[in-house]
Order: sequence, then structure tokens, then C-alpha cells
Amino acid sequence: PAARRPPARAIARMTIAPASLDARPGSRAGFAPASPDARADVLIVLPDDHTVSPFGATSPRPSPSWASVGAQLAARLPNYDARIHVRVATLSELGSLCVRADAVIALAVAGAGAREALEKVIASAQPQALICYACSAEAAAVEFAGTYAASGALDPLGRLLRALVPWSSQTSGERLVGSSHRLLQRHSSEDSIFAVLLLLQGLRVLDMEVVRSDVNPSWEKGAFRNTAEFANMIQCCGPQIFRALTDTVTKRAVDMLTALDLRDQVGSYRVIVSFETPLLEDFSLCILQQHNCFNCDAKILANPQVPLMQQWRGKPLDAEAAA
Repeated sequence: PAARRPPARAIARMTIAPASLDARPGSRAGFAPASPDARADVLIVLPDDHTVSPFGATSPRPSPSWASVGAQLAARLPNYDARIHVRVATLSELGSLCVRADAVIALAVAGAGAREALEKVIASAQPQALICYACSAEAAAVEFAGTYAASGALDPLGRLLRALVPWSSQTSGERLVGSSHRLLQRHSSEDSIFAVLLLLQGLRVLDMEVVRSDVNPSWEKGAFRNTAEFANMIQCCGPQIFRALTDTVTKRAVDMLTALDLRDQVGSYRVIVSFETPLLEDFSLCILQQHNCFNCDAKILANPQVPLMQQWRGKPLDAEAAA
């Protein structure tokens, strides 16, 4: 029999919803699937001065300037995927800049003319998203992803529609903006890189294995796949699902796992060891392992090919040496 394993948060998100994001009016392209030969252009906008950032709190050289943060992002992003091309520009350089960009990341941009400069970049570069982190309120008002725009985020009707239709293009864009901010707020180089990678994946600019599994596991799958998975779960594991969700402790664990960030493995582990019950184990075992309702497929890596050890301390590695 298959071994019991901790449940995945995807189990708790048994929703039936499509997730195709439409193009923002005036943008170059919609959220269509990325082509195999696609490339991604990212523009990082920085302040003109040498303002220090909150990054590197545990580093031997804490509080680097925003210019250093932008430069490191530009240098490291292509190492994760060579199809990513990054350009860095200060706010004052935007006026003479003529580039295309799939995504614009503005860091700590503020001051007079900041909003106007960013609006000109949107008009000329035609990005699919613009993320403003640690920017002034005026500059952050132009933030958007797909059809979602921060300028209309507080509109009561818009908020109601996004709550009622979580698979809409606006709601998907709002989730992309939110995940970008949550990662950037960690003030680490790795999380900032991941924020950009996740944004490009969510925009369907590139398809990258490193972040493919971290796109929201329910709303971003599409109606057909969600419907098929939901029906499969009910058919194969209906009793286990019912018992798990009607037990107070198990339901609380599922809710807490659902609320956690997709990448927060430490938080997930704490919830699992604190609230795991036999019902939760049965729930996980049935859906994930016995019936593989999400069609998970973790292939064994073929590369790099590591040769087997033939010798140990100068002698052939045989059964006697290994004993």
C-alpha cells in the first residue's frame, strides 16, 4: 500500500473555474499560452537618487541602494532562464527610453512626475503588467496586471464582481499583483527573482518549470481541467472528503493550509504537524496517491548523470568493502 503523506493545499481548493486572462486595453498581447520560442523583456525602473532599501537585513552588507537591488535582479534573472532579458533605467531616463517590455517593475519610485513617467512607459512599451513596490501612492495608482488596474481596486462594484467571479481576468490579475507584492515584501534577492518569474509565468509570457507548479492550483487551471478534477475527486474519494470537511479539527487544518502562501513550506509543515488527524491522512492518501486526482507527475531527473562509485579508499567497492 502507498505510504501516507502530508496533504497538499491543492486538495482544499476544489473549485470549478476558468482562468484565462484577457489583454489589458492597449497592451501588446493577451494571456495566451507562451510559444516555445518566446522571450520575455523586463524593465526595472529605479529612483534617481541613491536611496537605501530594506533589503539584506541579514547580510554582512545590509541596506543596499535600490540601484544595487535592481542591478542584482538584472544580473541574476537570466541565470534562471536565458529567455529573460532585463533592462534597468532610472526615472529620469524613461523619457528618452524606447523599449518593449512584457513586464515593468518599479521600485521605490516617487516624486513629482513619477506617475506621468510611468504612464508614458505603459504607452510606449505596452507591457502586460506594471508592478509598483515601495512607490509613492501617486505612482502606485498606475499599477496593473492584465485587465486589473489598481486605480479601480477600491471601486465597490469592482470588488464585488471580483469576489463573486474569482476566475475572471481582473481577479486573476489582482492575484498576480498580490503575489508579487508578498514576495517583494520579504526583501530578499531570491524572493524578488521568484516574484518576477511568477509574474511572467502568470502572464503566460514564458512557460517555466521552476514556477509552473506555483501558479494558483485552482483558478488558473481553466474550467475543463477543474471540472474533470472535481468530478474525479468526488467519484473516487467522496466519503473521505465528506468526513474530512465535517470534522472540526480537520476542516480547520484544510482552511489554514488554503490560507497559506503557496511557497510557505515551513508554515504548511507547522499546520500539518499541529492539526494532522487520521481523517486528514485518509483525505490526502486517497486524493494524492491512490487515485492521483490532480494527475501529478514527478519524473526522475535524467541529468546531470552522476557515475556510480567504483572504488572506496583505493579499493574496489564490492560487497565486502560496503559492509
